[in-house]
Amino acid sequence: MGRALAGVLASQRWKVFIYDIKKAKYKKAKNVYPCRTASEVIEKVPAVIIAIKPQDIPGFLLQSAVRTTFENTRPLVISIAAGVSTSCYEKKIKRIKIVRVMPNLGALCGQAVSFLCAGKNVRRKDVAFARNIFHRVGDVYVISESMLDKVTAISGSGPGYVFYFMDCLFRSALKLGFSRVLARAMVARTFSGACALAEHRKDDFKTLVEQVASKGGTTRAALDVFAQNKFEMLMANAVASAYRRARQLSNIKR
Repeated sequence: MGRALAGVLASQRWKVFIYDIKKAKYKKAKNVYPCRTASEVIEKVPAVIIAIKPQDIPGFLLQSAVRTTFENTRPLVISIAAGVSTSCYEKKIKRIKIVRVMPNLGALCGQAVSFLCAGKNVRRKDVAFARNIFHRVGDVYVISESMLDKVTAISGSGPGYVFYFMDCLFRSALKLGFSRVLARAMVARTFSGACALAEHRKDDFKTLVEQVASKGGTTRAALDVFAQNKFEMLMANAVASAYRRARQLSNIKR
Protein backbone atom coordinates (compact mmCIF):
# COMPACT_ATOMS: atom_id res chain seq x y z
CA MET A 1 0.00 0.00 0.00
CA GLY A 2 2.89 2.32 0.78
CA ARG A 3 4.39 1.67 -2.65
CA ALA A 4 1.03 2.29 -4.31
CA LEU A 5 0.60 5.66 -2.61
CA ALA A 6 4.21 6.68 -3.24
CA GLY A 7 3.93 5.73 -6.91
CA VAL A 8 0.70 7.66 -7.48
CA LEU A 9 1.90 10.79 -5.67
CA ALA A 10 5.28 10.74 -7.40
CA SER A 11 3.60 10.34 -10.81
CA GLN A 12 1.58 13.48 -10.04
CA ARG A 13 4.74 15.47 -9.28
CA TRP A 14 4.59 15.33 -5.51
CA LYS A 15 8.03 15.19 -3.91
CA VAL A 16 8.02 11.84 -2.11
CA PHE A 17 10.71 10.82 0.39
CA ILE A 18 10.75 7.17 1.46
CA TYR A 19 12.44 4.91 3.98
CA ASP A 20 12.17 1.19 4.63
CA ILE A 21 14.35 -0.93 6.86
CA LYS A 22 14.58 -3.35 3.91
CA LYS A 23 16.25 -1.12 1.35
CA ALA A 24 15.76 -3.64 -1.46
CA LYS A 25 12.04 -2.76 -1.41
CA TYR A 26 12.63 0.61 -3.01
CA LYS A 27 15.66 -0.03 -5.20
CA LYS A 28 13.48 0.02 -8.33
CA ALA A 29 11.16 2.81 -7.15
CA LYS A 30 10.90 5.66 -9.63
CA ASN A 31 10.70 9.43 -9.04
CA VAL A 32 11.07 9.13 -5.25
CA TYR A 33 13.82 10.15 -2.87
CA PRO A 34 15.18 7.35 -0.64
CA CYS A 35 16.39 8.39 2.82
CA ARG A 36 18.91 6.74 5.11
CA THR A 37 16.71 6.84 8.22
CA ALA A 38 13.09 7.34 9.21
CA SER A 39 14.09 10.52 11.04
CA GLU A 40 15.46 11.95 7.82
CA VAL A 41 12.06 11.49 6.16
CA ILE A 42 10.24 13.09 9.10
CA GLU A 43 12.52 16.13 8.98
CA LYS A 44 11.92 16.76 5.27
CA VAL A 45 8.13 16.58 4.87
CA PRO A 46 4.91 18.24 6.09
CA ALA A 47 3.14 14.86 6.25
CA VAL A 48 4.41 11.34 7.01
CA ILE A 49 2.53 8.22 5.92
CA ILE A 50 3.25 5.29 8.23
CA ALA A 51 2.77 2.13 6.17
CA ILE A 52 4.34 -0.56 8.36
CA LYS A 53 2.93 -3.65 10.07
CA PRO A 54 0.72 -2.92 13.09
CA GLN A 55 2.84 -5.06 15.41
CA ASP A 56 5.92 -2.99 14.49
CA ILE A 57 4.35 0.39 15.31
CA PRO A 58 5.08 0.47 19.10
CA GLY A 59 8.76 -0.30 18.61
CA PHE A 60 9.00 2.26 15.82
CA LEU A 61 7.45 5.02 17.95
CA LEU A 62 9.68 4.20 20.92
CA GLN A 63 12.87 4.79 18.95
CA SER A 64 14.46 7.84 20.58
CA ALA A 65 15.46 9.50 17.30
CA VAL A 66 12.03 8.97 15.77
CA ARG A 67 10.15 10.26 18.81
CA THR A 68 12.39 13.32 19.16
CA THR A 69 12.12 14.21 15.49
CA PHE A 70 8.33 13.90 15.52
CA GLU A 71 8.08 16.12 18.62
CA ASN A 72 10.45 18.76 17.21
CA THR A 73 9.05 19.02 13.67
CA ARG A 74 5.37 18.06 14.29
CA PRO A 75 4.40 16.92 10.76
CA LEU A 76 0.95 15.54 10.08
CA VAL A 77 1.16 11.77 10.65
CA ILE A 78 -1.07 9.52 8.54
CA SER A 79 -1.27 5.90 9.69
CA ILE A 80 -2.69 3.13 7.50
CA ALA A 81 -1.91 0.38 10.02
CA ALA A 82 -4.97 -1.70 10.90
CA GLY A 83 -5.97 -1.80 14.56
CA VAL A 84 -3.57 0.89 15.83
CA SER A 85 -5.67 3.66 17.39
CA THR A 86 -4.93 7.37 17.30
CA SER A 87 -4.64 7.29 21.10
CA CYS A 88 -1.78 4.78 20.79
CA TYR A 89 0.22 7.39 18.84
CA GLU A 90 -0.85 10.20 21.18
CA LYS A 91 0.41 8.29 24.23
CA LYS A 92 3.81 7.70 22.64
CA ILE A 93 4.45 11.09 20.96
CA LYS A 94 3.65 14.42 22.64
CA ARG A 95 1.20 16.68 20.74
CA ILE A 96 1.26 14.41 17.69
CA LYS A 97 -1.12 15.28 14.85
CA ILE A 98 -2.38 11.86 13.80
CA VAL A 99 -4.89 10.87 11.14
CA ARG A 100 -5.81 7.21 10.77
CA VAL A 101 -6.87 5.93 7.35
CA MET A 102 -8.13 2.54 6.18
CA PRO A 103 -7.71 2.27 2.40
CA ASN A 104 -8.08 -0.97 0.46
CA LEU A 105 -6.31 -2.80 -2.34
CA GLY A 106 -8.14 -0.81 -5.02
CA ALA A 107 -5.50 1.87 -4.44
CA LEU A 108 -3.22 -0.11 -6.75
CA CYS A 109 -5.42 0.86 -9.72
CA GLY A 110 -6.94 4.12 -8.50
CA GLN A 111 -10.18 2.46 -7.36
CA ALA A 112 -9.77 2.46 -3.59
CA VAL A 113 -12.35 3.34 -0.99
CA SER A 114 -10.66 4.90 2.04
CA PHE A 115 -12.08 5.81 5.45
CA LEU A 116 -10.45 8.48 7.60
CA CYS A 117 -10.65 9.59 11.23
CA ALA A 118 -8.69 12.28 13.03
CA GLY A 119 -6.89 12.41 16.38
CA LYS A 120 -7.47 15.08 19.00
CA ASN A 121 -4.66 17.44 17.87
CA VAL A 122 -5.65 17.48 14.20
CA ARG A 123 -7.06 20.61 12.58
CA ARG A 124 -9.55 20.93 9.74
CA LYS A 125 -6.80 21.78 7.22
CA ASP A 126 -4.92 18.59 8.23
CA VAL A 127 -8.00 16.47 7.48
CA ALA A 128 -8.33 18.24 4.12
CA PHE A 129 -4.67 17.50 3.33
CA ALA A 130 -5.07 13.79 4.17
CA ARG A 131 -8.27 13.58 2.12
CA ASN A 132 -6.45 15.13 -0.83
CA ILE A 133 -3.80 12.40 -0.71
CA PHE A 134 -6.27 9.52 -0.67
CA HIS A 135 -8.54 11.11 -3.28
CA ARG A 136 -5.63 10.44 -5.63
CA VAL A 137 -6.28 6.69 -5.34
CA GLY A 138 -10.09 6.63 -5.04
CA ASP A 139 -12.99 7.78 -2.87
CA VAL A 140 -12.58 9.03 0.71
CA TYR A 141 -15.06 9.18 3.61
CA VAL A 142 -14.55 10.76 7.04
CA ILE A 143 -16.01 8.69 9.89
CA SER A 144 -15.66 8.28 13.65
CA GLU A 145 -12.83 6.07 14.86
CA SER A 146 -15.32 3.75 16.56
CA MET A 147 -16.42 2.63 13.07
CA LEU A 148 -12.96 2.03 11.65
CA ASP A 149 -12.60 -1.60 12.75
CA LYS A 150 -15.97 -2.30 11.11
CA VAL A 151 -14.68 -0.68 7.92
CA THR A 152 -11.71 -3.05 8.07
CA ALA A 153 -14.05 -6.05 8.07
CA ILE A 154 -15.98 -4.82 5.01
CA SER A 155 -13.91 -2.70 2.62
CA GLY A 156 -10.45 -3.42 4.01
CA SER A 157 -10.83 -7.20 3.80
CA GLY A 158 -13.50 -7.04 1.08
CA PRO A 159 -11.19 -7.44 -1.93
CA GLY A 160 -10.03 -10.74 -0.43
CA TYR A 161 -13.64 -11.96 -0.23
CA VAL A 162 -14.25 -10.95 -3.85
CA PHE A 163 -11.08 -12.65 -5.07
CA TYR A 164 -12.04 -15.80 -3.17
CA PHE A 165 -15.45 -15.86 -4.85
CA MET A 166 -13.79 -15.20 -8.22
CA ASP A 167 -11.40 -18.09 -7.64
CA CYS A 168 -14.33 -20.41 -6.84
CA LEU A 169 -16.10 -19.37 -10.04
CA PHE A 170 -12.86 -19.75 -12.00
CA ARG A 171 -12.42 -23.33 -10.71
CA SER A 172 -16.02 -24.12 -11.62
CA ALA A 173 -15.35 -22.89 -15.15
CA LEU A 174 -12.32 -25.20 -15.38
CA LYS A 175 -14.49 -28.15 -14.34
CA LEU A 176 -16.86 -27.29 -17.19
CA GLY A 177 -13.98 -27.62 -19.64
CA PHE A 178 -12.86 -24.04 -20.27
CA SER A 179 -9.15 -23.29 -20.64
CA ARG A 180 -7.44 -21.41 -17.80
CA VAL A 181 -6.95 -18.33 -19.99
CA LEU A 182 -10.55 -18.19 -21.12
CA ALA A 183 -11.93 -19.04 -17.67
CA ARG A 184 -9.92 -16.25 -16.05
CA ALA A 185 -10.91 -13.69 -18.66
CA MET A 186 -14.57 -14.71 -18.40
CA VAL A 187 -14.65 -14.41 -14.61
CA ALA A 188 -12.70 -11.13 -14.46
CA ARG A 189 -14.85 -9.49 -17.12
CA THR A 190 -18.06 -10.74 -15.54
CA PHE A 191 -17.11 -9.12 -12.23
CA SER A 192 -15.88 -5.85 -13.74
CA GLY A 193 -19.01 -5.58 -15.87
CA ALA A 194 -21.30 -6.27 -12.90
CA CYS A 195 -19.46 -3.69 -10.78
CA ALA A 196 -19.66 -1.09 -13.55
CA LEU A 197 -23.40 -1.71 -13.86
CA ALA A 198 -23.89 -1.38 -10.10
CA GLU A 199 -22.05 1.96 -10.16
CA HIS A 200 -24.05 3.20 -13.15
CA ARG A 201 -27.53 2.08 -12.12
CA LYS A 202 -27.42 3.00 -8.41
CA ASP A 203 -30.16 0.43 -7.66
CA ASP A 204 -29.86 -1.52 -4.44
CA PHE A 205 -28.08 -4.83 -4.87
CA LYS A 206 -31.18 -6.92 -4.21
CA THR A 207 -32.93 -5.23 -7.14
CA LEU A 208 -29.98 -5.97 -9.39
CA VAL A 209 -30.07 -9.62 -8.34
CA GLU A 210 -33.76 -9.86 -9.21
CA GLN A 211 -33.15 -8.32 -12.61
CA VAL A 212 -30.74 -11.12 -13.48
CA ALA A 213 -32.57 -14.00 -11.77
CA SER A 214 -35.78 -14.60 -13.70
CA LYS A 215 -38.21 -17.18 -12.30
CA GLY A 216 -37.34 -20.71 -13.39
CA GLY A 217 -34.08 -19.55 -15.03
CA THR A 218 -30.46 -20.62 -14.66
CA THR A 219 -29.43 -17.84 -12.28
CA ARG A 220 -32.36 -18.58 -9.99
CA ALA A 221 -31.33 -22.25 -9.91
CA ALA A 222 -27.86 -21.22 -8.70
CA LEU A 223 -29.20 -18.70 -6.18
CA ASP A 224 -31.51 -21.33 -4.74
CA VAL A 225 -28.45 -23.43 -3.93
CA PHE A 226 -26.87 -20.42 -2.18
CA ALA A 227 -30.04 -19.93 -0.15
CA GLN A 228 -30.34 -23.63 0.75
CA ASN A 229 -26.78 -23.57 2.05
CA LYS A 230 -27.34 -20.32 3.98
CA PHE A 231 -24.74 -18.36 2.06
CA GLU A 232 -25.95 -15.03 3.50
CA MET A 233 -25.47 -16.31 7.05
CA LEU A 234 -22.04 -17.66 6.12
CA MET A 235 -21.04 -14.25 4.79
CA ALA A 236 -22.35 -12.50 7.91
CA ASN A 237 -20.37 -14.89 10.12
CA ALA A 238 -17.22 -14.35 8.04
CA VAL A 239 -17.49 -10.56 8.32
CA ALA A 240 -18.16 -10.85 12.06
CA SER A 241 -15.00 -12.95 12.41
CA ALA A 242 -12.96 -10.34 10.53
CA TYR A 243 -14.40 -7.61 12.78
CA ARG A 244 -13.54 -9.57 15.92
CA ARG A 245 -9.98 -9.95 14.69
CA ALA A 246 -9.76 -6.21 14.00
CA ARG A 247 -10.97 -5.56 17.55
CA GLN A 248 -8.38 -7.99 18.91
CA LEU A 249 -5.65 -6.07 17.08
CA SER A 250 -6.99 -2.83 18.53
CA ASN A 251 -6.98 -4.21 22.07
CA ILE A 252 -3.41 -5.52 21.99
CA LYS A 253 -1.45 -3.66 24.64
CA ARG A 254 0.72 -1.14 22.83
